[in-house]
Amino acid sequence: MNHRGAATRGVKRSARIAKDVHRLLGEALTFQVRDPRLEGVVITNVVVTDDLKLAKINWTLLSGRDPRHILEAEGGFEKARGLFRRLLGSELELKSVPELKFYYDTGLEHSRHIETLLATTATARTSEPDAPSHDPER
Repeated sequence: MNHRGAATRGVKRSARIAKDVHRLLGEALTFQVRDPRLEGVVITNVVVTDDLKLAKINWTLLSGRDPRHILEAEGGFEKARGLFRRLLGSELELKSVPELKFYYDTGLEHSRHIETLLATTATARTSEPDAPSHDPER
């Protein structure tokens, strides 16, 4: 039995590796990376291809969508790519470390936009005057 135990049986290896990559990169961003361009960056999802050669890493900014900050963070990821690969190489039991591709994730931004629209709609409905009743008994 491997060191991961029965809980991971039946789960694709690439999914297990993706989970580990997600955790390790999140920890590295929190505790090791000192690049100010990566402050407020959160890894939202990691997908590793079945051949384990590529890891697609989605990330977002806690501060919201600021095009300047997004570009700066992309530069920070490019600079930290070697550090991340060395970290993954030392922590993961793989013959080779996957190539890392970083993608800005618009999902959180989209969710915030939907929440704003819903809140605006709810506010508009509560501020409308009461409509006349269509009660046939009146």
